[in-house]
Amino acid sequence: MAKTIFDLRDYIISKVGDVTCYIQPPGNESMVYPCIVIDRNPGRVVNADNTKYIYDKSYSLTYIYYDIDDPVTDLLMELRYCSLDRHFKADNLYHSAFTIFY
Repeated sequence: MAKTIFDLRDYIISKVGDVTCYIQPPGNESMVYPCIVIDRNPGRVVNADNTKYIYDKSYSLTYIYYDIDDPVTDLLMELRYCSLDRHFKADNLYHSAFTIFY
């Protein structure tokens, strides 16, 4: 069975502990911080012999938190096929944006 975005959410929670995960939350929903926001990316395609050989689903994880030394960012970096894209501060909250292939 193919892995879904809900499987990814369960995988993240099992690795980092009890953290609130939102899957593509609507703009009018108020979020509870710290939290992880999961969005779908286009993915990665590998071609061979003029045909699609491999397709990997890609997701964007954004961890939003108060403390710059929050240990969850390190736990997310330990996930397989996960890389940190950028780190920034907005609205007095820290944001760490990751890309993960799952």
